[in-house]
Amino acid sequence: MIKNTKRTVTAISLLLLLLPFLLLLSSYADSFDAGRIFDAILSFRLTGAGAASVQEWIDGDLSARAGSGGEWAVIALAQTDEGKKYDFSAYRASLVKYLNENNVASASSRQKFALTLCAVGGQSEPFVQKTMNDSIGELGIMSYVFGLHLINNGLTSEKHTAASVTAQLLALQHGDGGWSVMGDYGDVDVTAMVLSALAPQMERAETEEAIGKGLSFLSARQQDDGAYMSYGAKNCNSCAQVLTALSDLGVDPNDARFVKNGKTVTDGIMQFALSDGSFAYKEDGVYNNMATEQVFYATVAAKRAAEGKSPLFVLDEVSAGQPEPTPTPTPETTPAETPTALPTPETPEPTAVPTPETAEPTPVPQTPTVPSSPSKDTEKKNSSGGFYLIPFLVVLAFAAVPVVLQIRKRRNRR
Repeated sequence: MIKNTKRTVTAISLLLLLLPFLLLLSSYADSFDAGRIFDAILSFRLTGAGAASVQEWIDGDLSARAGSGGEWAVIALAQTDEGKKYDFSAYRASLVKYLNENNVASASSRQKFALTLCAVGGQSEPFVQKTMNDSIGELGIMSYVFGLHLINNGLTSEKHTAASVTAQLLALQHGDGGWSVMGDYGDVDVTAMVLSALAPQMERAETEEAIGKGLSFLSARQQDDGAYMSYGAKNCNSCAQVLTALSDLGVDPNDARFVKNGKTVTDGIMQFALSDGSFAYKEDGVYNNMATEQVFYATVAAKRAAEGKSPLFVLDEVSAGQPEPTPTPTPETTPAETPTALPTPETPEPTAVPTPETAEPTPVPQTPTVPSSPSKDTEKKNSSGGFYLIPFLVVLAFAAVPVVLQIRKRRNRR
């Protein structure tokens, strides 16, 4: 009887000692869900490209397609922990060649390419500064969004500043708290992308207020299964944009405002996951390139937030330790205009401009009652998740050890 009691007490003692560490491991496992999704998509991409490594993918398939697809994947790779280890020189040269040989008509497309060049160490390319001077505000709200992303990285414009572009975006906010490309009511995708661009400017009082309204809009638009709709259709891309925005703002996806029936936006995203690691746009099980691409960079944004790093599009110094690349000279001859600079159906630009896949005649107005948005400090506290519980459990477990030892000593005396 005494031996059995000793064994029981010993087992309880060990369990109490291990409990905090088991909980800690469990928390780490949860926080690395984004990492596992990222790895699954990466494996899918490498297999599709016939590449044995990420570097081979960069030098091969991505470089071959520079300018016609894959830019968001390149930015995502550059913003990972391994980003500084990759050599993007071949890709950078291919993209510059494409830009020198093609006239990119779309302002937001030029900004996307400029942002990509900055991510791979090409910020000194003439194309980047030219884009800063001739694109911001030239194609509606999205050219302000991507223009602000570039300004957030320290680039300057002859016509615009961070304050002026931020003010313009705030002026475009609708009464429901959202933003859209057109109309008087907010769209989920555009709202999420605006919030991502505003994240580095949230120290401004007026920006913080606008961000709070935008978050309330996204909270109200979330579906009961955690997913999101845009232009009348529940889809993966909208979920990915919201996860990116929440991550950039330091808002935990488990924040009470973004949990519906116990489901979060991450649950919403996983509804579109396919067995090979890719993602569908709709719940039809059909692979979609853009959905896969957007989830890919959303997972990077989520990982960066968990690690306390900057928002996704506030770019790391990926060229650190490498010599500054010499700008590629622009050919003297005037390049012919080609339609290839515009997004194709296979690789559309990730904006919320209606496409045949997502459009509906007119968004239906919604004016739901939503909870008030907490301050930035509250959001940061919410983003810490269950880790506040860990120190308490550790202390509790070690405090229990003397009690357990005392019980054992009394049992031995008997």
